[in-house]
Amino acid sequence: MASSLSFFQQGQKKASIKPKSLEAKKDAVEDNYLFADPNPKLTILTPTWIGPDDMRNLIKYIRGIIGKTPFQVIYCTKFHHLDEDVKSVVEFYRQYSINYKVFNLPNGPILTMGRAIYSVGLNPDLQPPHFYDTVWNKNFFYAPHIERVVYPVEAFFTMWDDNKHLRKDNFEWVFFEKQLRNCMNHEENEKFFPKISPNIIDVLDTEKFFDEFDEPKEVACDLETTGLHFYKNEIVCMVMSFDGITGYYLPWNKIDKNKLNHFLRNKYQIWAHGKFDCKFLRHRGVTNARVDFDTLHAGHCLNEMRSNSLKTHAFLFTRHGGYEDALSLYKKKYSSAKENYGNIPKTILMPYAVMDAIVTFQTYNKMLEQLIEDSLLYRYYFEDVIPSIEMYLRMELRGVKIDWEACREVGREIKGMIEETKIKIFQTLKEYYANRKTIRWEDLDIDSPTRLGKFLEFELGWPLIERTKTPIDRSDKKSLGIYATGKTVMKEWKKLGIPAVDLFMDYFGLKSAYTAFSGSEEENNGLWQYRCDNGRIYPTFWVMLAKSGRNRCSEPNLQNIPKRSKLAELLRKSFTCDEDEFIGDSDGAGLQVRIATSLSGDLVLREAFTTGDGDVHSQVAAKVFCGTFSVYPIRVEDETGKVWDLISTQPMKVFRNSVEQYILAQELDENDFILEIY
Repeated sequence: MASSLSFFQQGQKKASIKPKSLEAKKDAVEDNYLFADPNPKLTILTPTWIGPDDMRNLIKYIRGIIGKTPFQVIYCTKFHHLDEDVKSVVEFYRQYSINYKVFNLPNGPILTMGRAIYSVGLNPDLQPPHFYDTVWNKNFFYAPHIERVVYPVEAFFTMWDDNKHLRKDNFEWVFFEKQLRNCMNHEENEKFFPKISPNIIDVLDTEKFFDEFDEPKEVACDLETTGLHFYKNEIVCMVMSFDGITGYYLPWNKIDKNKLNHFLRNKYQIWAHGKFDCKFLRHRGVTNARVDFDTLHAGHCLNEMRSNSLKTHAFLFTRHGGYEDALSLYKKKYSSAKENYGNIPKTILMPYAVMDAIVTFQTYNKMLEQLIEDSLLYRYYFEDVIPSIEMYLRMELRGVKIDWEACREVGREIKGMIEETKIKIFQTLKEYYANRKTIRWEDLDIDSPTRLGKFLEFELGWPLIERTKTPIDRSDKKSLGIYATGKTVMKEWKKLGIPAVDLFMDYFGLKSAYTAFSGSEEENNGLWQYRCDNGRIYPTFWVMLAKSGRNRCSEPNLQNIPKRSKLAELLRKSFTCDEDEFIGDSDGAGLQVRIATSLSGDLVLREAFTTGDGDVHSQVAAKVFCGTFSVYPIRVEDETGKVWDLISTQPMKVFRNSVEQYILAQELDENDFILEIY
């Protein structure tokens, strides 16, 4: 181990070595200890090699925060490498991380800088920004394979200004300092993860099991299936846990559906993404399957900035993070097991599946404690989110009826519109650039973003708006990126009067609509790829799971169908309903803000809708930025007879007492002459 005295000699030696590609494996690390005090209480892991000058700066600032607490800095991989050498981050660290058991880490916290988090977490969904909520959520997790509590931060030198030799003034640095201080409370934080040894039971007699646990109970449930579609795929097993310690594995082919339905009638059912599982069960007649608590949605309510998958929650709320590793290795080895869990041996599937239920129950206990701390959030979750899950569950089970003959005709018509637009693009560009004889029109490939970007830059010379990260020269990764050709860039070109931009945007819009919503049976795209044998499609709604709290929709995204245009009219012809039903369309005026008003009970918002003119945005802005100013409508008629409808806080320029003045509308005098209204 390098001591604090001998470090700098070793650092000088290492710093002189230029990192080589990992594949060569010629630059193995001789000593991963970059710095170490005697009897360290804190371990810092770095994914990049730190030379002596940089290490002095790092030590200086850490000392300034934690004082004389002894610590050590360890380089966390076996080889020197560059970030660009790493293609799959998690797989890289799974294969090339150091063996922490050999290093015999002292009892105490671990601070991971940057990518070093992957060397202890081995989970792509664990990233430093996911721990940024320093007010409401825990800023650490438990890494079972090193048996330590981990505090993630960004890499120190991404926050360091080399030119000024000081830290940058940003949130990441504030978080870095806070995490170091959190490490000093390590013993208290470690208590957050109680030591629990799980017990896995294979239930051979399911009827006896249902009888034994028939009384009302909390139960965490989960299913493993042969695929992701409740209508097309089958259930492999059902797992349960009543206490977060013991879990039960019930093969689906041994379960009597009626007895299961009776069993679930009086259970408080806890799931992780339960709408998915309940669709499988209800479709098979288990009507008492419902979502009483869902860790996915509760996790999103608590922190929408992080991943809220059960695999991530295992690290955040339990000591069982990475419990799926054996299954992941099996799926990596046998591709047939990736989509169909029915192809996985029971010896592999059962431990993983049962741990799903055990981790779900433990996560539920921790999340419930956190929700109880905030009565408004608790009410929102149980009175709004959970009922919404039930509503969308029923919607998804019913599905959407499609007129497939109409869909076929719509696809043909849109495909014709695509070809017509493509021809117009070529004609318009050739006419506009008719005086330029050197353009190689055969290189214009509208359907290839790479070739189109190069053509617009090098053949037509369009002005630069934005480049992609893909280098122009694939053999030279440092070359400039290719011209971006997305919607935002096209809008900027349109402002500059560039020819055919409207046609490009129409073309891309038509192509997107064809691929997503009409398509063709032969190409198996559009709605056709989701068609079930009963003539319906079954989209999935991710209820209140967008960062804004809105819904998302997938397979297909029915929330993204164009609303107004000839294309919108065409696409809507594909949707139909049963004879005793009709399809309607409604749009609420400020509906989301009205809902927010109802849920929050905010008096300012309520007043805006009940006694004001409904201009919520202006009234809220005035309350935020103008203190006690009141907001109300004002109607003014000027000397010419023109009528102005203003709001009281609207700024304007007037001519008053022979002087130009800036005032608010509420200060307007009958002798003022209005010069300008903003």
